[in-house]
Amino acid sequence: MKKNLNSIAIVIVTLVASFAATSAFAEDPTQGLCISSFTYEINSPVTDPNPSTYTWGIDDGTSGTDWTMTATEGTSTEVDWKVAGTYRLWSQETNSYGCVGPKGYVTVTVSDRPTATPLSNQICSATQGATRVDVVTLNLADAGATRYAFKSLTRPEGITPAAGNAVLVADQIIESGDFDIIANDAYTNTTNAPLDVVYTFVPFSATCGDIAGEEFTVTVTVYPEVKAPTIKLF
Repeated sequence: MKKNLNSIAIVIVTLVASFAATSAFAEDPTQGLCISSFTYEINSPVTDPNPSTYTWGIDDGTSGTDWTMTATEGTSTEVDWKVAGTYRLWSQETNSYGCVGPKGYVTVTVSDRPTATPLSNQICSATQGATRVDVVTLNLADAGATRYAFKSLTRPEGITPAAGNAVLVADQIIESGDFDIIANDAYTNTTNAPLDVVYTFVPFSATCGDIAGEEFTVTVTVYPEVKAPTIKLF
């Protein structure tokens, strides 16, 4: 089944503002994500008739180096997580009478974005009747991520795909059970020089959710087809 995945996600993390509710938590809520920007909001902020104010902070790391916070006051803030690590994000309420409550925390574990190793192979043309007809054979499991999104296929002039090649559409998600999706692709090169067919994918990992890594390529060099020789009769 084909699925589409957005590469940018906004997570709303609930921070309970009242003292009674906050003190009921034995442990901080947790969030796992990869290096990216996320938005956080106060759950049910006190706004009427006497609005409270809310302060934000992060106990760990260094502002500007490990993370950047867009606002330190207000009912929401955005954090640009820059460096992998574990951080405690907090918010604190001050009511209209100047009374300050306890901090509500979220423990955020930030991981590096997923990476994948470019793959390459060289194959003979899929000439009908040839003794040797090669297929791509490459398996995305060898690239190192836990799932992928297909981005594009570059096929130069002079390359003809086999009828049974995989049908791929932009942003199609490829799960582990389909990592061999292009392994049986075959091509015919009708020119006199090797030509490259290039697949482009984006890696994802289980710890990153919808946050993508850098694009990588799978390059298949297709050698010119070998035709049956013409036999001269004397």
